[in-house]
Amino acid sequence: GLFRRRLQPLMKNTVNKLYNSGIPMCVASGSPRNRVELCLEVGGIGPCFTSDRIFTRELVQRGKPAPDLFLYSANKMGFQPNQCIVIEDASAGIEAGIAAGMKVLGFLGAGHVKSDWYQKAIRKYDVPFYETEDE
Repeated sequence: GLFRRRLQPLMKNTVNKLYNSGIPMCVASGSPRNRVELCLEVGGIGPCFTSDRIFTRELVQRGKPAPDLFLYSANKMGFQPNQCIVIEDASAGIEAGIAAGMKVLGFLGAGHVKSDWYQKAIRKYDVPFYETEDE
């Protein structure tokens, strides 16, 4: 429906480069699993994430900004939190990554991040930010 038509492919080149170089990665999203899978499919990066590398809010007691989902994902992937990099486009996710003890990058290239109020809210965190795949 409408959600599928409005989805924009984001970070396709970056994800594919990481995947092709063999760097382990996963998705840890506060969205429901079916929505995450649709986003990955429409974004052209579905093949980069097998089902055992997709972690969603249904798997943990507390969602973001609690660190639970990121800690759960790192554990299932076999990594310590300080070995992980979180790429986030939401305040709750940035807070969760910081609370989990992970390195966090703020992504400002998504459509929902463009409004002034959102930019102001998300830029209050002391993390590096980038807007395009070229950065």
